[in-house]
Amino acid sequence: MKYCRIIVVFLTVTILFFTTTCFGWGRTGHHIIAEIARSIMNEYAKENVQGYLGSTSFEEATVWMDEMRSEGKYDYMKP
Repeated sequence: MKYCRIIVVFLTVTILFFTTTCFGWGRTGHHIIAEIARSIMNEYAKENVQGYLGSTSFEEATVWMDEMRSEGKYDYMKP
């Protein structure tokens, strides 16, 4: 019985450890979501979003916070 518990605990920890790496979207995943979002938006919504983004593309905007994470001036956004 004790042996069975050890196996269950080991498998649970192993599964939880690997799921953190499995759910990462990465740059490509974020760009795909941006492409999907843009494809279902009407022209008015696209223009408004682009107005807020300025010269930044949809794709660049999806990974902006990931790229700025290491810069200290954006630490106030972490919480």
